[in-house]
Amino acid sequence: MSLARLVRTTNPYVVDAAITVFVLIAVSVPFVLPGPGGEPGPLAYLLTAGTAVPLIWRRRVPLTVLLVVALATIAGKAADAPG
Repeated sequence: MSLARLVRTTNPYVVDAAITVFVLIAVSVPFVLPGPGGEPGPLAYLLTAGTAVPLIWRRRVPLTVLLVVALATIAGKAADAPG
């Protein structure tokens, strides 16, 4: 079975959860392997996670998710969070 067919036949909420977990792991890499600038703090991680966690609701309230992710991204950049 191809990946595209598997995604089409799987429960959409399971697909959203998988996307959320994948993105959360991807944005967490700079916190696990910090660069030369030092370790970012917990606020930076919360703001960075705020760009991934709302994706679980992307099918139900897409505009709200877009706004939350955009605001978390802007706040994260203002707080000098990696990612």
